[in-house]
Order: sequence, then C-alpha cells, then structure tokens
Amino acid sequence: MAQTPTLRTPVLKILRVATFHDEALATFSDAEHARLRARNETATTQLATCRDEYEASVLALSRPRARVAIVDRAADREIDLLDLAVRHADGGKPGALHDRIFPRGKTAIVQPVGATEVAALGELIRALDAGGGPLRDEWLPRITAARDRYESALADRERARGLCAVRRAALDEARRVWIDCYKQNQGALRELHASDKRTFESFFDDVDPPTGSGGEKDEGDPSDGT
Repeated sequence: MAQTPTLRTPVLKILRVATFHDEALATFSDAEHARLRARNETATTQLATCRDEYEASVLALSRPRARVAIVDRAADREIDLLDLAVRHADGGKPGALHDRIFPRGKTAIVQPVGATEVAALGELIRALDAGGGPLRDEWLPRITAARDRYESALADRERARGLCAVRRAALDEARRVWIDCYKQNQGALRELHASDKRTFESFFDDVDPPTGSGGEKDEGDPSDGT
C-alpha cells in the first residue's frame, strides 16, 4: 500500500498523487468509482486553487517589502541632509539648534527600521516644528512627507502580509480536506476491491518520487513544494 500524504506533504507531491488517483479511477465506468473520482477532483481543484492563490500572495508581498526598504533609505537620506543643514546653521558643527532638533542624536533616528523609525520621525517633526528656527519652513514638510511615505509603505506591507496569512490558512485547510477525502476514497475502494488487493493498491501512488525500472527518477519529479 502506497504511503498516504500527510499535512506535512508538499502540495506539489499531493497534486501528483491526486492526478494518479484520478487516472486510476477513470478506468472504471460504474457510478461508485465515478463518485469517488468526483470527490477527488473537487478536493484537488480546491487545493490547487488555494496553492496558486497563496503563491501569488507571496510574490505580491515582495513589492511592498521592497517599497519599505526604498522609503527607509530615502528617509535616512533626508535625515542626513537635515543634519548637514543644521550643522551648517550652527556654524559648521553641532550647536544649540542641533541639540534642539536632534536631542538624542541622528543615529537614534536612522538606525531603527519600520515602525520604530516612523515613531522617531514623529519626534523629529515635533522638534522641527517647535524649535526648527530658520530651517523649519523648508524641512518640516520634507520630513513630514518622508514619514508619511514610510507609514504608507508599512501599511501596504502589513496588508500584504495579512493576505498571505489568510491564504496560507486556506491552503492548509484545503490540504486537510483533500487528505480526508483521499482517506475516505481509500476506505471505499478497500471495500469495493476487498478480494483483489492488487487492484485496490493500483489506485494509489507513492508520495515519494517513483523510480523507473532502471532506478532513475521519473521525469518531472516534484522534489519539493508548498
């Protein structure tokens, strides 16, 4: 008896087993085998759909992740330029203006990433608004815009991550449903072919890649998958 896929079996391997199972069931034209085939087809279609949707969401997540990295670098660049402008206004080195705008230093703002840097940018905006002096009018809108772009990129990334989580859960559920259906088919076929073990076993393929008569793996062997 071939090994039954489990919740840890890669989806690509399950789909291969499901396709084998479908082809074996198709050789029988009676109503009961047709019912079992339909059950396998329904569960397999749902599994394949959920796999495709999950993989699409993982690929889609790459874009907001990249945008977060881009706005992080852009925000750091703006802070570097502001730091230079403040030093210049102070006479070439950190002075009273620098202390008001960067009370914890520049590194405390540029070193963090994500929500922590957004919070630090908020502190910088408040410092500029209250004590930016001659630099306030130019730099307050620039730093505010950098903070807003950062917040927007983070929100987009979180939405994409949330979609990935939802679709991963749907994929896991579809895998569980397929395995349940497969086990039900095993039980039904065991009864239908109780007197012919060889025929019964012919409906089920191995989970691990099969080998041909020469010991070579079949072409298209799915070595891994979601």
